[in-house]
Amino acid sequence: MSLADVKYLPETPAHDAEIE
Repeated sequence: MSLADVKYLPETPAHDAEIE
């Protein structure tokens, strides 16, 4: 998952998003 996707998933912690 990219940082751009994180913007659409604010409930997901940034560090978890980078791992996935």
